[in-house]
Amino acid sequence: MKILYVDVVLNGHHKPYLKGLLSDPENNMEKVLLIPSDEEDFGVKKYEYKKTYDYRKVRDYHQWLSEVSAVVKKEKPDVIHFLYGDVLYRHFGTGLGILKGKKTIVTFHQFRRNKIVDISLRRLFGKISYGVVHTKSLQHELNGIGIKNVKHIEYPQLYAFDLKTKEQACEYWGLNPKVPVLGVIGETRYYKGFDILLEALKTVDRKYQLLIAGKEGYFDKAYIEKNIEPYKEKVTLRLKFLSDEELCAAIAACDYILLPYRKRFDGASGPLTEAVWARRLVVASDHGSLGDIVAKNKLGITFVSEDTQALSEAITQALDQKLEWNEDAEKYRETIKLSTFQCEYRKLYSN
Repeated sequence: MKILYVDVVLNGHHKPYLKGLLSDPENNMEKVLLIPSDEEDFGVKKYEYKKTYDYRKVRDYHQWLSEVSAVVKKEKPDVIHFLYGDVLYRHFGTGLGILKGKKTIVTFHQFRRNKIVDISLRRLFGKISYGVVHTKSLQHELNGIGIKNVKHIEYPQLYAFDLKTKEQACEYWGLNPKVPVLGVIGETRYYKGFDILLEALKTVDRKYQLLIAGKEGYFDKAYIEKNIEPYKEKVTLRLKFLSDEELCAAIAACDYILLPYRKRFDGASGPLTEAVWARRLVVASDHGSLGDIVAKNKLGITFVSEDTQALSEAITQALDQKLEWNEDAEKYRETIKLSTFQCEYRKLYSN
């Protein structure tokens, strides 16, 4: 059998996700990639797009599908796996008729549901073999609007984690291991609620250190420096792309990972997965899949999403109570093993 993996971007968690699938030692299917231009050798046959597409534009979207179709005709895969279904539901799955007769799997990382999106999702799922989501909450939501060909596969821990001690990690970042460390890790994107957090911390009257480590995004350095002014002596700011080693060290240095995501986000969180793997608790928004996972598995404290005061109180509570890792959290950690993720996809391909 042969599988064609199709992705439209390789930033953030996209490349580790793809490599996690390719590294499955028990998947003996022939593998082919269709991805944006990238210098890395993935160890399998690779096609790269002829141009950079703006997937929001209908014309670019259909040109991209034409490229997919051309590779499909040449390689004749048994399964086509689209790794970023968000692009497809934006356009109601139009154009997928060119792949008629092929088995198609589409992975969805998050939804921003409304009536129009629900119509799009129903049409799209009617044209594919299976859709994959990373949380039970999203699976139940899709089942609730009549979509049955959906599979839940828990989002895995994708990095070769060097589990440093807190002391080693704090030394790496120049932090005091005796003072609680709050961490905001990853690109400073809008949906992550970064501005809500910076405002909430102005009313947290406790001893702590804040590590901000990740690529500069929607909220730039000037914005951050302006808004941390009242407590800047508590902040370690490292706005840069994090290598795997730096990412692992950042997570390990923290006592709590902060996930103040906006309501528009509903999906699996990479920083949550990495926090769980390092056995670090979180302070997270209570909405959607994120709030559901944290609450059910006792992974930390949740607060009312987009509520600055609620976030301030949750952080204060976390610092006062000094919560500890627990049995429920450890059970959830077992579910995010890469081998489990690979096995679930392998069974889906075979099916």
